[in-house]
Amino acid sequence: MEKTEKKYLRQMDDVRKVLQHAKLDESTLLPVTQALYFPAEETQYKFLELNEELLDKLKNGIPLTFRGNKEDKAVLCTDDKTYEVKEVETSNSLLLIPDLKFPEEMQSLNCTERILEHKDVINVFHTYYEVKLSKPKLKRLRTILNESSYRGSELESELVDSGVKMYSTNELLDVIQASEVELKNALSKMQAFELNDKWRILEFSYHVRVLSYFLNLIDEQSWNHEDIPADEVDQILSEIVPSNIINYILLTYCENCFELNGKRHVRLIENKVCRIIGEELLKPTTTFEFNDFLRAWQGSVPEGLITNICQLDGLVYIDNQLNRKVIHYCPEYELSEDIAERIQYLFTLKEKWTFEEIKPYIEVFTTEKMDENAILTKYARASKLNEIRVYSSKHGK
Repeated sequence: MEKTEKKYLRQMDDVRKVLQHAKLDESTLLPVTQALYFPAEETQYKFLELNEELLDKLKNGIPLTFRGNKEDKAVLCTDDKTYEVKEVETSNSLLLIPDLKFPEEMQSLNCTERILEHKDVINVFHTYYEVKLSKPKLKRLRTILNESSYRGSELESELVDSGVKMYSTNELLDVIQASEVELKNALSKMQAFELNDKWRILEFSYHVRVLSYFLNLIDEQSWNHEDIPADEVDQILSEIVPSNIINYILLTYCENCFELNGKRHVRLIENKVCRIIGEELLKPTTTFEFNDFLRAWQGSVPEGLITNICQLDGLVYIDNQLNRKVIHYCPEYELSEDIAERIQYLFTLKEKWTFEEIKPYIEVFTTEKMDENAILTKYARASKLNEIRVYSSKHGK
């Protein structure tokens, strides 16, 4: 039978010999000597540095959650914030020692004789993890929702048979690197809805088709865009579209106007309607001659609505090619979630951007401490073009 080596425990005589060699007067020292013993094998503990806000949450029993798949860089989430987790090296060795006494505690002891205590070092660390407030990672969310997008009740069984996974809120929190508040805000921004307790979005072509049913109905009934009877819309369209989808379209593209005899009247939200119609025109071709697009776009929206290029912020950019103005379809949400990569890519699309042009593509990275101007100062180079301030690649010509 193999013998386990017994570690030697220091005695008081050992302590006094060390003090003598060090030429230290025992009476000038605190009354407790703590002998440290290092482990034969490393343990799996990690050091994590937290700010006061996060530490208070832990002390008060509020959970902090690490999120991410195996291939992801870990993030730490509270109920409403996401923190990037980064491993940091330290030049000092950090020792983890349970029940170690600190000077303040020793000074309160009433000892006439020196006390010797034995302390086991759990581990020695040369790195620790720090957290930094960051933006949630939401690109995977759009991919997940696109895979299970709703294409009509007649195609639901086909989708279920395909084995595509659909996600509840808790299931999304297991795979999306975001806090619950940030996740729900993102779902709202993506115009997602719950169907049978699973989050879904409308497939784009189906989305546009149902919206066209609604807009055509308004035209056929000669309803004023400022006064649309929501109950009548549901009653008429429910023969061809499920009521929950009609309600979704009403909530997305209308706002409450007034209520009469218990019946809701709504008005169209001009910017939202114009935006999706503009996207419908650009999505199949991705590029359009600018003036031709403006004419086609205005001609495609319901009469009385006015298009404005600002309605497409974050969906398109405009470029001059051989004295020809061209509009390009480029959704912000399809670009990299890494700020440096995104800005570098933007400058490959177009050499110079004005502040107003590039802002929709970088505002997602803004924080309380860093606005769009600070981001551009860090990642781009400013210059003047025809007295207009423009931004280009920091490492460009």
